[in-house]
Amino acid sequence: METRLTQLHSPDAKEREIRKYSKTESQHLRLRRTKIKLADFRTVKVIGKGAFGEVSLTSGRMSILR
Repeated sequence: METRLTQLHSPDAKEREIRKYSKTESQHLRLRRTKIKLADFRTVKVIGKGAFGEVSLTSGRMSILR
């Protein structure tokens, strides 16, 4: 990031680059804060059931990390 900023000569270009970086970082942090829900997964097969719940084989995290 700092090497990019040193290569830019215009203060406006530096400000645009910082704003772009901040926006990207904000989007990344927002994705990390999302809670994983059972609805995000598709159950392929129930492996076992016990006193504390069931263990399932699931497929994919739909659109969480995109």
